[in-house]
Amino acid sequence: DDFYCVVFIHKRDLDKCDPPFLNRFEKHLIDIETLIHPRHRSVTNDLHIWLETLLPKNLGKHFPLLQHLFVDYSQDQICNLVIETFEQLKIPIDNEEADKRRQNVIDQCQAKLLRTSSFDLPLVLSLQQSSENQKLIDQYYDVHESISFAKLIEQSLENHTNLIPRIIYTYTQTFHMIDVLPNVVEEIKLSTFNTELELTNTIKRHYQALTNIRLLLIRVDYHSEHKHILSLKHVLLNEHVHTSNQSVWLIFHLQRNLLNQITNDVLFSNWPANMIDDLNIHSFIPKNILENPSYRDLVLQPQYSLNECTFDDLADRCLSKLRYTVSHKNDERLINTRRHRIFQQIIQHTDNLRSKELHLRSILEENIIMLIQKIDVSGTTRFTDWRLDLLTNGKTIAGSRSFYDAFQATISSFHETYLFLLLAHFEEHNFIDSYNFISSVNDKNVQEYLSKLWKQCLTKTLENIDLTIMNRDIIEIQLSFDLKLPCATVEYENIRNIREKLCQLEDDDNNNETFDHFNFVINQIKTTSVYGEHFMELVFSDAQFFEFYFHDQIALHLIETNIHLSPKFAFDLLASNSTRSFEQNVRLFLVQYVEFTEILRLFEIGLQLINEEEIRNEIQKQLI
Repeated sequence: DDFYCVVFIHKRDLDKCDPPFLNRFEKHLIDIETLIHPRHRSVTNDLHIWLETLLPKNLGKHFPLLQHLFVDYSQDQICNLVIETFEQLKIPIDNEEADKRRQNVIDQCQAKLLRTSSFDLPLVLSLQQSSENQKLIDQYYDVHESISFAKLIEQSLENHTNLIPRIIYTYTQTFHMIDVLPNVVEEIKLSTFNTELELTNTIKRHYQALTNIRLLLIRVDYHSEHKHILSLKHVLLNEHVHTSNQSVWLIFHLQRNLLNQITNDVLFSNWPANMIDDLNIHSFIPKNILENPSYRDLVLQPQYSLNECTFDDLADRCLSKLRYTVSHKNDERLINTRRHRIFQQIIQHTDNLRSKELHLRSILEENIIMLIQKIDVSGTTRFTDWRLDLLTNGKTIAGSRSFYDAFQATISSFHETYLFLLLAHFEEHNFIDSYNFISSVNDKNVQEYLSKLWKQCLTKTLENIDLTIMNRDIIEIQLSFDLKLPCATVEYENIRNIREKLCQLEDDDNNNETFDHFNFVINQIKTTSVYGEHFMELVFSDAQFFEFYFHDQIALHLIETNIHLSPKFAFDLLASNSTRSFEQNVRLFLVQYVEFTEILRLFEIGLQLINEEEIRNEIQKQLI
């Protein structure tokens, strides 16, 4: 009759219990509020009201939650915190002193909560500007800037008689190394133990001081090993030796994207707790940057520039957004090969390049910064407030284990938009293929001249870059392989306009026999060419530049007319007769293009019987 058995069961586990077992006991529903004093409950309610005011009302339902702002938050934990604070301040609970010192208790609890707050707290507060929020932001920086993991260990080891057990919450993952621990500190992972007995024996040996290890760090994956934390607590409390100068710290490794899925239901009373976002790096976003919503001002800070690995990843991602179409089905197999070659060129560093005149990666990096500085897109795109995106972008939230990961992902998405804009611009205006061609030119003088032309075209076209690309997920590129000059499509459009203008003039001046069609076209193309008059003078006087220019224009003409001949073959048809002058060849392509097109179609039909090389050989025989 003197034997009593009390069984505590979580309400959520009630369905798992056998009915015969439950029937043997009286059942009572107990929560923490039924066990605490009304004054404790009243202060706890005030703290909950204060905490609720910190959460923004216009953001997501599941993010951010109070667990994201204060990583050890739970209703029971807040209540336990109030009780501990009353005890530490030695405030009697049943007299008037408790009411007089009520605010002292609240202030002390808020200070303790700040020690376990993540950087999401000042981030959320920065979106709701007020003097109270600014005060909290300042307090956050004061608390967390003064505490680093290395400094905390150093300060604790200075106490040679009694090390206090402590809990460290962190976004550093269990697979990350902890840099340079002192010789008297050892780290172990809870996952390495197969049984509770192994863990118990390890803790015993530690407290028996069989080695020189004074501080044992137990690293726990808070999400996958949460069910073992209660057992771990019991082992630590049972094996703790009060007279020992050894101690144990628990490091709970958190994931920002999973904090809404956990319940902080295991309480470590009177154990100091700290949230340290990164155990190895002690750095914070400066307050002046936190207060500024501008993406541009953020990414132009030197400390937030893209590192090499991130740039490579973004380049790969942006290239995958370019959808290429080709006029010949047989060319589809070349698309992936070409994309891979471009990616290898982008990730190639200057040291490995033979020519330092043009370097694709450096050009991209320089022009991304230039575009960011020059173009403010905050009012026309989704990039209005980087702080808000950190808290609302579902993809960033779901894919980021830590605040720093989310922060880097947010910065990367901004850079990715500009890199995508730039790469799409390069492909639309044939800067990459022309870059490859210029690099292959053996004549250094010609290469230098073409490099200068390439840069001039890039500078000119960037002035009118199509910003609507920034809001697209993919872009289609009409691909023509082996073009030699930049802006070939722009130049071809210019030629089409000249032809249309010529047709209009011919219709208006049918009876005007003195009208010189050819000179009109030549003058127009020299004055309106995207390459400038000096380059066009070379085209009409130098065979090499003539080939550079008309090879590209013929290639684009073949695509437009859907004629399946190689540009090289079509150019040879145009220019193979050495008795014809440049002007005669130009006249055939620019003025008599209808007849030239019909000739090309005849040769296309002939390919059913004979290949291009055999046709070329026969033509050469005729010209000898």
